[in-house]
Amino acid sequence: MTTVPATLPVRDNYRDSSFYIRKTLTLADAALGVKIGAVAQGTFIDSIKAYCTTVFNAGTTNGISIGTTQGGTDIAAGGTVSGTNLLAATLGIQNLTAAPGLGLAVTAGSPTGASGGFDIWVKYLQTGTAATTGSMTIVIGLISNNDL
Repeated sequence: MTTVPATLPVRDNYRDSSFYIRKTLTLADAALGVKIGAVAQGTFIDSIKAYCTTVFNAGTTNGISIGTTQGGTDIAAGGTVSGTNLLAATLGIQNLTAAPGLGLAVTAGSPTGASGGFDIWVKYLQTGTAATTGSMTIVIGLISNNDL
């Protein structure tokens, strides 16, 4: 059974400043994917950072994907390349500098989210022996579209 989360309002900062979406993803809420926010069309995804406090310890692979759909990977896929993917089995700070969804790559098109913007989802991807631990705080830095 698929759980449909509540529609989240589009985050849009009407001032000339940056803002962010922050979520601590734990093993308990990671498997199905979690909607962590929604952004307006044209929002610039400035940065994706994470801090892993407890490794996700699946037997073979441990990845975190970020996308505009449940289980989506259009912002960041759940791979194993440092700087491009969130490495769920690596403690400490991570800074994604080459994720495919940075900039306007995802938000320049037609809105696909439930509230007229783009929903943002995170999901833990694992293979091999099932993980028993895991916690990672994810921060997505955003800049509103204020082009006149």
